[in-house]
Amino acid sequence: MKYYKDICSEIFSQHEKSVDYKNSFGKKGLFEQTKLNRYFYSGDQWRGAKVGDNKPLVKYNIIKRIGEYKIAVIGGDNVKISFLPVGIGTQIKTGNDENMSYNDKKVTNSEVVAAAKAVSNYLNTYFKKIHFENTVCKALKNAYISGCGVVYTYWDPSEKTGFFVDDKRTVEICGDIKSEVIDIENVDFYDPNNTEINEQEYIIISSRKTVASIIREAKQNKMPKEMIEQIKPDYEYENEAFYSQKATVLTKFYKDYDKDGNYTIKAIKVCKNAIIKPEWDLKLKRYPLVVFNWEETGNIFSESEITNLIPNQIAINRMMTANTWAVMMTGMPIMLVNADAVDDAITNEPGQIIRFYGNGEDFDRSVKYITPPNFSGNFDEPISNLIQNTLNATGATDAALGTIKAQNTSAIESVKQSARLPLTIIKKRYLSFIEDIAATYLEFILNMYFSRPLIQKGKNKVEYFKFNAERYKNYSFYCEADIVSESEEKLDSVLKEIDSLDKYDKKEIKELLGGKEE
Repeated sequence: MKYYKDICSEIFSQHEKSVDYKNSFGKKGLFEQTKLNRYFYSGDQWRGAKVGDNKPLVKYNIIKRIGEYKIAVIGGDNVKISFLPVGIGTQIKTGNDENMSYNDKKVTNSEVVAAAKAVSNYLNTYFKKIHFENTVCKALKNAYISGCGVVYTYWDPSEKTGFFVDDKRTVEICGDIKSEVIDIENVDFYDPNNTEINEQEYIIISSRKTVASIIREAKQNKMPKEMIEQIKPDYEYENEAFYSQKATVLTKFYKDYDKDGNYTIKAIKVCKNAIIKPEWDLKLKRYPLVVFNWEETGNIFSESEITNLIPNQIAINRMMTANTWAVMMTGMPIMLVNADAVDDAITNEPGQIIRFYGNGEDFDRSVKYITPPNFSGNFDEPISNLIQNTLNATGATDAALGTIKAQNTSAIESVKQSARLPLTIIKKRYLSFIEDIAATYLEFILNMYFSRPLIQKGKNKVEYFKFNAERYKNYSFYCEADIVSESEEKLDSVLKEIDSLDKYDKKEIKELLGGKEE
């Protein structure tokens, strides 16, 4: 094994190479462009402009309006995950667990199908528990702002499951899967021109953490004292020195091949001069990161739509500000005062009383208003046209946004659906994004769950599926993410309620279906 400082130096060198590449990406570089996009999306659109402090700066945030509409259309539907075993005929009935004999070494096809169904039900329930929809929506928002949304999935060994190994509940089963959203600026890829994540030689995640937390983690990982003493702040960002001591932490994921060409994903966590967590095996065949690109550009660092909307946003803000200033100048024109004749401080506020000593002629010569230049009363029209044209060009039309008067509901709905058609391709990539995350969860389940019950939540009842991961490791599973409409969810709920009844008649079914006969 290399000397640990050589390992740290090598990983940091790979990180700095990636930083240089990201600084050269696009016109402003990935870091500066993403920062600018975030400012404009949040409404901080006059940052850095030298316009004085006493002038109103109008903001009409069209970027956020477009972004929220598209994010809602793409990620607003409920998604259901399904796993299907590959190579097993669909004619086989799943049944319950009549073939689930764990004393028998043979794994039947019906058992595998039942296990796939159980994992699907479990994962859909688990996603609700961890508020997975918030995670993917945050990644979707990041993708709109920076061009890429990244979800990192990992194993948390400290997570309590509530299950126990023994019947006396003395040995608890700990550890479960977690996900978090990472900014694309903090992810380094071996080959940015290869958009296939799992073909990368390595991937590095960078983060800034306090020295105290890094030392605490290193101690938990039983790192030697002399290495822990090397953990020191690096002050990468000057303003951090005023409130905390931080250091850059890099986690490198890479493929470790054996002599037969088989590989597993391993990782190592380091800071500048110390290893925080030594090499460990994730027991995965795929990287635990999934990237969603808003646009497909042939580069893993995709471009954001906001980058191209900023010039329009600036023009709208400037025109509306100029219009506002013109109205203010007309209603409250600039006052010109002879300081030799007027001693009071002039604020030009409406209703101010000015003490003046002299006759009317002296006053006329000492105080007067500067006539503002002529201003076109039709200035609102080009502003409205620019706003409307920008909305239409991005697909956020009045019909799509629901801001037109509903005179013909069916026609409006038709126009709304037509406006959403261009987003269909992005939505399909979004579903593939969720499928890739679910496939990562499945790998963790098959390699880390071992033997534990999987919750199967139904209507008015909770059941558990006896799951032994070792029995299904050699099987391949296909993941599918489907949109679930509200009517489908309601029907599914009704069917489960019917299924839970021992006896029912036509009247009861009619009540369950909301008054409609089957």
